[in-house]
This record gives sequence, structure tokens and C-alpha cells, in this order.
Amino acid sequence: MFNDLKNKVCIITGGAGLIGAAFSRSCAEYGAKVVIVDMEEGNSKSLALRLIDETKNKNIFFQKCDITSEKSVVHSVRSHRRFGK
Repeated sequence: MFNDLKNKVCIITGGAGLIGAAFSRSCAEYGAKVVIVDMEEGNSKSLALRLIDETKNKNIFFQKCDITSEKSVVHSVRSHRRFGK
């Protein structure tokens, strides 16, 4: 399943939570471009930096998002344009 993630964009909501962080790590390890979406800015930024260091995947970043706000979600989804997609 994860073998085909090279150069794909994974937008992970709740990316700083336990399950989200584990999924973010797996995606990063398999070469995906990872967008960690969460309301918790501090933990999410820390996770992104830690994953960059540990996986050597530089295509990981945090996007603050309130999933109860359509405007915030649209902005987060459009953030994948950083990766040329």
C-alpha cells in the first residue's frame, strides 16, 4: 500500500494527534509530501521538524486548520500547491 506514495501529497487532518502523527510518519518514510493539518500549532510544527530530521524527507510542513470552517479547509487543501500539484 505505501510503496506508491513517492511524490504523492498526503494531507493528514489531526496530524499532531497519536494516530495522525503515526500516519504522518509512515507517509513521510515512504517518500510522500506530507501536510500536517491541525489546530494545535506548537505540537504540529514540532512534529513536522522532527519528522524532517528523522526521515530525511524535507517535503513535510504544518498547516493550521479548523476543520469546522469551510474557508480554513479550502485554504489547507490548496496548500498542496507548494508541491506543484
